[in-house]
Amino acid sequence: MRWLAAFIFAIAAIGSAMGQEAPFVGGWRAETTILDYPAVVELVVQPNGSFSQQTQTAGSLITIWGKYRVFADQQIIRLDIENYAPKQWCGPLGCQQITMPAGETHRYSFPDRNTLVLQNTAGGAPITYRRTL
Repeated sequence: MRWLAAFIFAIAAIGSAMGQEAPFVGGWRAETTILDYPAVVELVVQPNGSFSQQTQTAGSLITIWGKYRVFADQQIIRLDIENYAPKQWCGPLGCQQITMPAGETHRYSFPDRNTLVLQNTAGGAPITYRRTL
């Protein structure tokens, strides 16, 4: 009987953990500005804990990908960046290395099931995403 109670507890814990990620899973698109330039941000969140994000501004496209963690009790999502492209930017005066932080931490809200609002805890205006998938 003890194993049955442990099994039920384990299933409940797994369901609860999966439930935290479930609202994020899918494709999201936002139109915003970055350094006064129009930008389109596309975020794809997978149920396996991975994400990818493409940010396109006038003449540039940056892609990051990695793993995400949700801290529902704090309404926080952490994007741990594992890789990115491109690694350098080249202009008329030569090329420069592009560096990325280890990750981004955002406060989140869901005004409705098809709208996600993220605000980077490091600062900046909130960005509103609409579900695409």
